[in-house]
Amino acid sequence: SSGINAEYGVGHRIFDRLWNCFAKSATPHEAVQNVAWEMANPAGPQDLWPFVTFLLVACAGPYFIYKMFPAVKEEDDYMENVGHDTATVLFPYMAINPDELSVGVDAQVILAPAHLQPGVHGWTLVSCDGAIGLVPSNYIQLNT
Repeated sequence: SSGINAEYGVGHRIFDRLWNCFAKSATPHEAVQNVAWEMANPAGPQDLWPFVTFLLVACAGPYFIYKMFPAVKEEDDYMENVGHDTATVLFPYMAINPDELSVGVDAQVILAPAHLQPGVHGWTLVSCDGAIGLVPSNYIQLNT
């Protein structure tokens, strides 16, 4: 077994150690305790750093990518009518699909920016009272 571990490197050795923790455990609780002990008592510092690095990248990477892109903030802004077009609903519309929005006559809706519009002919992405959805384009009239 040590020949295989040496051949595959540090990551494989860590995986083997964690797998052995699960294999020798009778219950899930015992498995968690064994893994925790293994993590707290590594065979050497060179054994644990790739695993910790992977966890940091896997957990923190998506969060930082999410925070770096302003498009998400722009989506939130349009719901609050920060400099976006508004429209008045001319006819009541009852949503049929989950991505549609039910609106009543004379309701004021906020139009999503053009880059967020779905590009489906005859439908407009709007928000009303914090809800977001599609409404038929001919059911609304832009406010001037």
